Amino acid sequence: MPLAISHSIAMQLIPADPEATSSLSLDRYPVVLGRGDEVDYQIEDRFLSRCHCQLDCEDGVVTVRDLDSRHGTFVNESRIQNAVLSSGNTLRIGLTRFVVSFLDS
Repeated sequence: MPLAISHSIAMQLIPADPEATSSLSLDRYPVVLGRGDEVDYQIEDRFLSRCHCQLDCEDGVVTVRDLDSRHGTFVNESRIQNAVLSSGNTLRIGLTRFVVSFLDS
């Protein structure tokens, strides 16, 4: 994982499932999502890889990169290796689906 940390964009990953408990609030990057103990945000989903995907921010643009996960990373239901995230996009990893929301500064 890179040592540089960017503080530029605050965002939330809001669970698309109304029964899910809480959103993920992000304002430091890079951030790794997965089910393993070594990730920044651990998500209980048996279809997630231990280190599933990484969100990063550079020059005010937030991107998501699949980390060679077994079941893939999807933005708006398209499987991606690398993608730019926009507010309102759907991010799906395993069975877990989030709606992307950027917060006003």
